[in-house]
Amino acid sequence: MLFRPKQSPVLWIFQFKRRLPRRQQTRAAARNDINLRDPKMKPEIISWLLEGDPSIRWQVQRDLLNSSPSKYEAERRKIAKEGWGTRLLALQDSSGTWGGGIYGPKWISTTYTMLTLRLLGLQTNHPQAKRACKIFLDKGVYTDGGINFFSYSLKYSETCVTGMILALLAYFRYPDEYISFHRFLFDDPTNARWRLELRVLQRRDTFILSHNHFRA
Repeated sequence: MLFRPKQSPVLWIFQFKRRLPRRQQTRAAARNDINLRDPKMKPEIISWLLEGDPSIRWQVQRDLLNSSPSKYEAERRKIAKEGWGTRLLALQDSSGTWGGGIYGPKWISTTYTMLTLRLLGLQTNHPQAKRACKIFLDKGVYTDGGINFFSYSLKYSETCVTGMILALLAYFRYPDEYISFHRFLFDDPTNARWRLELRVLQRRDTFILSHNHFRA
């Protein structure tokens, strides 16, 4: 069994990659279709990358090769149909979550599985991801305007978690006014006092929150 419930999806992905057989025919064919942006890159390394999962291939085509958007987007669409992406999607339960929870258990929960799917490059309009986004808002929006999945013990929103959820909602283009409101708070220079107050109250998390808002 390749996926162990208590294991990080990212760690599982790399362990799964190590189990894949070496496909020499794919490597040989790839060498004939390489158009490197940087001549210093070694074709054999690119060929090896192109043997991997669709989530690797489409980003290699986009970022390392001179591939057209139509080509790498076609490869990207395969993430939901084969490889690591479809394996992760298959683990979503009937309630729309992963790992039996929204934020915990850590690394295999809905939040971290969605972050992994985002890094893999899952299409932004995927219905399973949209369903999880709805759960984030239904279960997480707190009275102070942030995201709080821990209201049973915390009486304020956790800024790092708020940033992660906003990044996911923005990436998967979830249509909700909540995202627009937070974009206003961080984009409008008149809200500098609000950002400063956050920085004073929770210095450790504010950098992470700002980073996640920037990525969103």
